[in-house]
Amino acid sequence: GAAAAAEEASPLSAELDAGKQLSPVADPTGSFEGTHKVLLGVTKTVHGSTPLVESEFKEKFVEQSGCDSESAARSRFLKAGVAISCAKGRKPGTPNQDNFFVTDCGKFLLCCVADGHGSAGHW
Repeated sequence: GAAAAAEEASPLSAELDAGKQLSPVADPTGSFEGTHKVLLGVTKTVHGSTPLVESEFKEKFVEQSGCDSESAARSRFLKAGVAISCAKGRKPGTPNQDNFFVTDCGKFLLCCVADGHGSAGHW
């Protein structure tokens, strides 16, 4: 009855057990063709590679690509419902360890938020 049905292999596991090769997923890199607007949070450095420690609640420095300005990129993403804020907290002596990027891939927006930790969490 029910116990025997629970022990039956799924169709996928039966195909794998039989040595059948599954079709690969289509290459996803084509989804990124035409990427043209990007905002990326950056950690500024002083004296080579020493991270700049921002003042409390200072917004993350931003680099942009594919737009006339950071403001134009932010406006484009805001129209799609994406607002960006990444501010330094109160932890003394450390840079803003959080980060983000947003990119317009034509058919969709790709958004990433990174929560840094540790002595090198800002990279």
